[in-house]
Amino acid sequence: MKLITAAAASSLLNIRVQRLYELVRQRTIPYVKLGTRQLRFDEDELTAWAKRGGADGERSEPTHTNERSTTEQVI
Repeated sequence: MKLITAAAASSLLNIRVQRLYELVRQRTIPYVKLGTRQLRFDEDELTAWAKRGGADGERSEPTHTNERSTTEQVI
């Protein structure tokens, strides 16, 4: 797994960084979440995603996350 930045991913896909983040918000592109704010993209997964047709409406969850989930219930 080779993780790349948003700038490198947008260059690989030949799209603007803004469009890349739109695809992340729509959860149509594979991404990796590092902590609470950082995103990276697996180069192989992006290539496979693009070969399958790209933003074809399929939903994608983060493939990996470095974020701890907390399940605190507020009463």
